[in-house]
Amino acid sequence: MTWQPGDFVSQYLRIHCRPLLDSETLSSSNIEKMKSWTENCHRSHSSYFCARDSLTPTRLIDLGGIDQPIRLISTSEDDRFNVRNDQVGITPPYLALSYCWGRPHHSRPLFKTETVSLDSRMTCIDADEVPKTIADAFSVTRALGHRFLWIDAL
Repeated sequence: MTWQPGDFVSQYLRIHCRPLLDSETLSSSNIEKMKSWTENCHRSHSSYFCARDSLTPTRLIDLGGIDQPIRLISTSEDDRFNVRNDQVGITPPYLALSYCWGRPHHSRPLFKTETVSLDSRMTCIDADEVPKTIADAFSVTRALGHRFLWIDAL
């Protein structure tokens, strides 16, 4: 498949709109449906589409446990992502969110990590201060049983 300017990215990536079963996004039936989609994705996509087997992002959001803060982690400094001696490196699974950031506005600046915000985000990301799209991604990632999330803005 060759991508041409003007084609929808969803067509290029072979992403198809599939309605959820229930109007409550995080209902058990919807969570099971989303789990089946991600499992199917992992089984059916070649590494061309899913680089998760060969590429680990520089930073991921660690959603942690109940008593742990949400924070950015550096995968190069985290033992869970490093191969030691002759051990086989298996990257822990993570989900990804890429979205339209929208236009910046003085009352609603873009929520992205920059040099000045990096240290504080490595300590804690307050879920109450992120845009709804990112907060929803946190909720869905946890509901699907994943701990790590990559977001292009962060």
